Amino acid sequence: MKTTIQVSEVLHAGAITGRHSGRVIRESAVAALIHSSIVVVDFSGVDIITQSAADEFIGRIVRQHPKIIGRISFSNCSPDVAGMLQWAAENANAVFQAQHAMVAA
Repeated sequence: MKTTIQVSEVLHAGAITGRHSGRVIRESAVAALIHSSIVVVDFSGVDIITQSAADEFIGRIVRQHPKIIGRISFSNCSPDVAGMLQWAAENANAVFQAQHAMVAA
């Protein structure tokens, strides 16, 4: 079974900014995977996602749920959204380490 999450319907925005927005997408995707084998996150109508939102969404999944990352796919991403999601996934651990270093300082 496949579930599609329309980001623009969940957040009602064309720009996804901030950790709160990223958390909403992440929690929606993780919850949908309880009942579905695949979740498609559809970014139709979304022009941009910030680094913090992308890290909170995909970076946390990479760090906290690495076994499910292969069950999540993306559709209708603008080049900017696709690039930021890829960056956040590839750099998930580096961002996490940098955040902890700033807190410890």
